[in-house]
Amino acid sequence: TQTITLVPPPEIENATLQITPPPYARQSIEMNTVDLGSGHDDRALRAPAVLRGSSIKLTLTLNKPLALLNESLPWQTLLGYQTDTQNNNTTAPIRIHPENSDNSQSSDRWLLEWTMTENVNFSPHLIDQYGIAGSDDARFRIDMTEDHPPTISMTDPLSDMTVLPDAEIQLAAEARDDVQIRDLRIEALIHSSNATSTQTATPSPDTNSTTNNSSAISKPKPIIIDSLSGTDRVESLKSPLALKTLSVKPGDIVELSAIAADTFSLNNESHPEIRSIPRQLRIISQAEFVEQIYRDLSAVRQRAISIVGLDE
Repeated sequence: TQTITLVPPPEIENATLQITPPPYARQSIEMNTVDLGSGHDDRALRAPAVLRGSSIKLTLTLNKPLALLNESLPWQTLLGYQTDTQNNNTTAPIRIHPENSDNSQSSDRWLLEWTMTENVNFSPHLIDQYGIAGSDDARFRIDMTEDHPPTISMTDPLSDMTVLPDAEIQLAAEARDDVQIRDLRIEALIHSSNATSTQTATPSPDTNSTTNNSSAISKPKPIIIDSLSGTDRVESLKSPLALKTLSVKPGDIVELSAIAADTFSLNNESHPEIRSIPRQLRIISQAEFVEQIYRDLSAVRQRAISIVGLDE
């Protein structure tokens, strides 16, 4: 007599994705576990995008033990492994082994581990020890996302201003990042109305004659008005500014900027500091201030007369 054994074709019953963010992001992003299902629905194709540099553990649960590390076919072929670029210089190596063992024995639970550097796709074409092939309609996709530099803006003042030397104004800035703001500060640069270039006479090194050299106008040094160390994706900084503490005078211009940096640090890469669009405070005298008020009142009066004329 002959015995015929019916065996099911090999299939992936379930896939689980464990995402551990890179070290610099672990204060703000927690480890996440995602159920990708069997590869036949949206769960397998719409997993949350993974931050570049994250550590990935993909656990595949099969319907029966398979030897994915056999000598006849590479595991990349059996699992239909592909990246978007197929560039060996950028693709991180993947370590694959049975979940509870490091040898190549048959197992129904396999673990794939790698560091995320680009988008990854799996289109399994499993074959068991009898040569029976499973279906080829399962699909898994894991997308990578970059950590982008922060954005920064001065929220107060919203535009340039004309102020007196002893004015007190409110400053405010806001920084946003996709992972975490590291620090945020507001700086002032004072462009003095008395800044001039000077000329000096120096002997020529090879003759007895003299040469006129113009020294460049010294660049003003930034003054830190206020700062904070960030702990979140969005950070705000508010600070009053008494201009008399800067010893400004009529004719000076105070340039205000907000500067932010994020926590990104990966493979010796980091993001440069980001600077906001500056706001300028033009310092005027008391006489100029009174004259400006009169001009503004005159403009209001003229608009009022025009409105009355239209009504009549």
